[in-house]
Amino acid sequence: MFVSVEIEWDWQRLGRFRGLVDGLVVAQVALVSDSDGADPGWIVYLTGRSQGLDGRMPTEFDAMAAAEAALFRPEAGSSG
Repeated sequence: MFVSVEIEWDWQRLGRFRGLVDGLVVAQVALVSDSDGADPGWIVYLTGRSQGLDGRMPTEFDAMAAAEAALFRPEAGSSG
């Protein structure tokens, strides 16, 4: 049976959003750049994981889509 889950994206402040499901934070996206302010991009952190997803996304919308795809993709090698 397929259950539809929707992430609600909440703006926290300039350059930062958090994703919520039923009021629980499941992801965050943030705008980052190099120390000299060059090469900006959006990074994605998922709750319960110590590192962000690989790579930077060009827009906050791309970052949110990457977070949603990672959250709803079955983990490789997991059983259950």
